[in-house]
Amino acid sequence: MPDVFVELVDADGAPVPAQLAFVPSHSRTSSGTVQTGPSGKLGLSIERVDNLEMLVMPKRAGFWSSHHTLRAGLNRVVCAPIKTTEAWWARCTGLANVTKRGEGVVIGIVDTSFESQAGIDHVEIHGVGRAPRRRDDDGSIWRHGEAIARILGDRSPVLGGMAQGARIVCYTADCVPPVAAQALAEPHNGLVFDHDQLELDPAEVASGIMSLAKQHKADVINLSAGAFADPSQFSGLSDVIEAAFDIGTVCIVAAGNTECDELAFPAYVDRCISVGAIGCCKWGPPGSIAELERMRSVATGGRSGELDGYGPVFHWVDSAYGPGLEAVAPGVGIVISRDGRPAFDVVGTSFAAPVATGALAVALSMDHDYLGLPRTSERSERAVGVFRSLCKQTTISPRFVGRGVPFLREGTNIDF
Repeated sequence: MPDVFVELVDADGAPVPAQLAFVPSHSRTSSGTVQTGPSGKLGLSIERVDNLEMLVMPKRAGFWSSHHTLRAGLNRVVCAPIKTTEAWWARCTGLANVTKRGEGVVIGIVDTSFESQAGIDHVEIHGVGRAPRRRDDDGSIWRHGEAIARILGDRSPVLGGMAQGARIVCYTADCVPPVAAQALAEPHNGLVFDHDQLELDPAEVASGIMSLAKQHKADVINLSAGAFADPSQFSGLSDVIEAAFDIGTVCIVAAGNTECDELAFPAYVDRCISVGAIGCCKWGPPGSIAELERMRSVATGGRSGELDGYGPVFHWVDSAYGPGLEAVAPGVGIVISRDGRPAFDVVGTSFAAPVATGALAVALSMDHDYLGLPRTSERSERAVGVFRSLCKQTTISPRFVGRGVPFLREGTNIDF
C-alpha cells in the first residue's frame, strides 16, 4: 500500500489548509473526504493510486478549488489565487449591466445557519431555536447558507449579489444535532446538502416556507436542498409549497446533484420552479474544478452548446434533469466573496438556484403589474409566467436544460 504525502501551499510557500477528496479520473464520485491540518499537510496510505485524481477544496479564502493526478510519494500543490472580479453568472443571465437589482421584492431563503458578515449583514436571519453557526476554528471556510445569501444579495463591491436591492430574509432549518456528511449515506429523514456537513429538518423547512410566505410576504423562496427518496418521508412539505403559492410566494428549488433523469424532491413538486446547473466553457484556470467539470461534460457528449447572446456553455454532468425540469442557470465555478475579495468557488445545483432566483427577483422588481397584484395564486402565476418569459434556449437538448437559461436586460418588456 503506497504512502502518499500531500503539501498545499500558496505562491510564497505559506500553507493552504484544505479539504481533499480522492476520485477516479473524470469523476466526482468519492468514498468521502479528509482534511489537512493548519499546516496544509497530510500523510496517508492508499491501496492504489493508479488513475486517481485528488480534488482540493481550500479552506483558506482566496484560492481556486483544483484537481490533480495523484502519485505515490510527495504531492506538492501550489494553489492558484482567485483574481477574477467578473461574475460570469451575471453576464450569462443578462444582469451584468442591469442597475436596478430587485428593489421592492422580498426574497426568502431556507437553508443552513451562518454568521452575519460584511456584505450580507443586511440579510435578516430567523429560525426557531437556531443560533447562527460560527465559522470553523480557522475562521475561513464558507457555509452553505452563507454562499446562497452571498450569491443573492452580497453588497460587497467585488462579485456582488444578483439582487442586492431586494429585502432578503433567511430562515435557518438545520437538523439538531448536526449530522456528519459521512452519515448521510445511511437512511435518514433530512433534506441533504452535498456540499455541507449538515442536513435540514423537513419540519423546520416547512415552518420556514410558511413563515417567509405569511409573516415576511416573500415573493420568491430559494430552497437549495432536496432528497432522492420517498417523498412520504417529508409529509406535508408538498402541501406547504402549494399553500405558499396560493398566497403569492413561489419556491425555486435546486434540481439535485445526481446524474439521473429524475429530479430530487421537492424540485418536481407542482408549482415549484426547478433549476439545474450549467457551466461556462471559458471559465476557470487550468487545473481548476471548473475546468474539470467542463472536461467531464465534453467526455460525456451531448452536453455542450451555445447560449445566444452569451457564448459556449455546458450542462453540468451531475445536475439532475428530465421531466419537470423548468430551467438551468450558472452553477459551476461560482465565486463568492469574503471581506470584499474573491474567496471560494462553488459547484452544484444548490448555487444555480439562487442565480435563477436573483434573475427572477430583478425581473419582478421591474414589473409594475406584478407588484400591484394581491397576494393570491394570481400573483404567483404571474411570477412563474415572468420566469418562463425570461428563459432563453441553448443548443443543448431541452432534456438537460428545460426551457433554457433565465436572461434579461434592463428595459426588457415583461411579456408572457
